[in-house]
Amino acid sequence: MRQAVALLMMAALLVGIFAATASATPTDSKIMIGAKAQFVSSTTLQVSVTYVCPATGLMEFIGMSVTQADTGAVGSGFLSVACTDERETVVVTVTGVGFQLGQALASGFIGGANFFGDQHLRSIQIVL
Repeated sequence: MRQAVALLMMAALLVGIFAATASATPTDSKIMIGAKAQFVSSTTLQVSVTYVCPATGLMEFIGMSVTQADTGAVGSGFLSVACTDERETVVVTVTGVGFQLGQALASGFIGGANFFGDQHLRSIQIVL
């Protein structure tokens, strides 16, 4: 349980840091979390994410956290992505502790060194 709380606090801290350092200028970046996460093990999920962000020539990143209230499971993952002005779908690997099949809450964001583009909160289903 201590590991779960520590991971959740780490994910919240990272979101807070990037939100606090984000540019006040709005961006055209968008992110949408898929409705299902693939259960790999009790410590690993794969979550589909669709995003679009302005072509900058820079690598940006997607951050993701998943929690399960019923089990106390929590995890997070990050993935570097290229912004191309085109809609892209990627899979973010989320690692944590205690995942089980069933309902969960996923929170994701897209950002970079100079901006915090968009965020999405969604109830998801963890499936095989």
